[in-house]
Amino acid sequence: WMRAVLVRHGVPRDRIAILNAEETKPADRVRIAREFNGLSTAPLVPGACAGGSSERVPPKYDVVLANVVAYEGIDLQVRTCSIHHLDLPWTPADLEQRNGRGVRQGNERPVVNIFYYLTEHSMDWYRFQLIKGKRGWLGDVLTSTKRETNNPGAQEEMSTEEILLANAS
Repeated sequence: WMRAVLVRHGVPRDRIAILNAEETKPADRVRIAREFNGLSTAPLVPGACAGGSSERVPPKYDVVLANVVAYEGIDLQVRTCSIHHLDLPWTPADLEQRNGRGVRQGNERPVVNIFYYLTEHSMDWYRFQLIKGKRGWLGDVLTSTKRETNNPGAQEEMSTEEILLANAS
């Protein structure tokens, strides 16, 4: 579906790669990442380090559409200039994993723009606030020198009606 939308808006279909369990075999994931990054996919020579040559070649893909199969083990950082989240995970760690595909050492871009699409009157905004709160609280826990840590967000209980009202405004 997302590929069809991009094609309708002028992105050539053959410049869009998909990383998911349905369309991509595990063995193809690294190849696709290298083709996006513009790195040679030449076979390894005996005695070489894993990952093939780092020789630069014209990139095959300009867009990579991915789901959870790209959370780990896929390096897309060389050419990533933006990340668009069409949904949100429930934990800060999962969100960090997603962003880490492009926001990391080795990226040639000075800035990576990250976009979150939050649907009005849905749980998206609530989930985004929950992730931000968890991330802040975990950061406080990790940097705190105190033995006890206060998590005010965990002490707040919202009823189903209160959550729905918060999303309705």
